[in-house]
Amino acid sequence: MNHLSDDDITKGLETLGQSFHPSVTQKENSRRHIFQPNQRQLGFNIQSWLPTIVSIVVLFLVGIGVFVLINNESYIGTGESSVNGGLITDVTASWDETLLKQTSTTSPTNFEILFSKGSLIVYDRFQSFGFEYNPDLGEEEALTKYKINESSLKAGEFTNYRVKKNDNMYTIEVTGKQGFTYTLKKVAPRKYVGEEGIEYSTGTYVD
Repeated sequence: MNHLSDDDITKGLETLGQSFHPSVTQKENSRRHIFQPNQRQLGFNIQSWLPTIVSIVVLFLVGIGVFVLINNESYIGTGESSVNGGLITDVTASWDETLLKQTSTTSPTNFEILFSKGSLIVYDRFQSFGFEYNPDLGEEEALTKYKINESSLKAGEFTNYRVKKNDNMYTIEVTGKQGFTYTLKKVAPRKYVGEEGIEYSTGTYVD
């Protein structure tokens, strides 16, 4: 057995230590193994949150669309819309075959409002109601005893009309050359008051 000198032992340890020093390729591979998992983990987190983000955006857009649709829906058929906090409903169909008769005598009119088969017919039967006045005084002076002298309601037959409800208010809208609007307030199940104070009654219950 040969005894090694101190120099031999030192050289042997240096040679042995060199085998543990990584090469350039080994260093590069080690670096890839260390940093690559973090990059993959970061990509995985973004992909896992992507469906949730997309779902939130879609729900937000759908909510905006529904809100806009409700607030801008037009009056078509039995359509509804919100105006000044009230819900306006087209109730034209439910008023068919309804007759409103004037019951008050505070105006120089005697209206009958008939909704029949797609037509609105307004009669003013005041002359047959027994209106008489002194020709020497004139008609205008004779009419001063009435509290109400004029009404926006027009006599005639109309086909282009709608009845719209807002709470207990009903508005008759007539379009065309002879168009006008007339509002009735429901004060009892079968009693209404016109916008100028004329009172009406009907034998049917109307929505």
